[in-house]
Amino acid sequence: MLATSGSSMARRDVAAEVIARLLKQLATGTIAARDRAAQRLYLLGDPRGNAGVLALAEHRDPMRRARGVWALSVVRPPGSKALLLRRSGDNAPAVRREVARALGLLRSGKKGAKVLRRMLGDKVGAVRQAAVFALARLGVVGLSGLRQALRAKPLVLRLLAVRGLAASKQPLARALLRRATRRNREPVRLLAATALERKGDPLGARTLITLATAGTAKGVRLQAITTLGKVKTAQARRALRRLVRVRDQQLRRAAADALAQQRGSR
Repeated sequence: MLATSGSSMARRDVAAEVIARLLKQLATGTIAARDRAAQRLYLLGDPRGNAGVLALAEHRDPMRRARGVWALSVVRPPGSKALLLRRSGDNAPAVRREVARALGLLRSGKKGAKVLRRMLGDKVGAVRQAAVFALARLGVVGLSGLRQALRAKPLVLRLLAVRGLAASKQPLARALLRRATRRNREPVRLLAATALERKGDPLGARTLITLATAGTAKGVRLQAITTLGKVKTAQARRALRRLVRVRDQQLRRAAADALAQQRGSR
């Protein structure tokens, strides 16, 4: 009986040592070491490991805190979502960015979407970007946040919203992309049109042709022309043939290259 008890204690001690080592790797290791440690802690599912990850996510050092928050999306200990919601207003940008990312990966639902919508107004661009892509992961509940970002005044936020919508698989996301091709600044229309074209929506190609032939920003026109080189439609080829006769040398060269790309990929 004593031997059985002793061996059980020994196994517990070994497990405790393994968990302590894994938690140390999470806190101080390289990216690869942290990834391996988080995966092992997830597979172990030990309450001590779960508690250690939650504690790391509350660490006073911002870098360790960010690593702990990152680990929550992998280890997924009970209480992760509540901690993430609590940490969404952290004073360290790296922590806020990881919070946004984890809220998307953990499918945090309406509460998470509400927090992410607030994070769209963060002063740090990396946090805003993480919030947009997290909203895209939340499905239907995240689309209201992307719609909000699409109406925002800063151009960079609208561009991020389009990227988030392009990554979303929700049917409503395509409708919002179609809306973004109208009544918007040309860079937003270009990005939305490119996303629609990749999804096989004819409006994408039509908008690209409009921007290439009648756009006001030269950079947007050049990008639209380049993208038309991948659009295998008669309308796109006709537009490119017209563009090789315009006065601007850069536009002519871009149109010629796009036509050559079309011919070469037939």
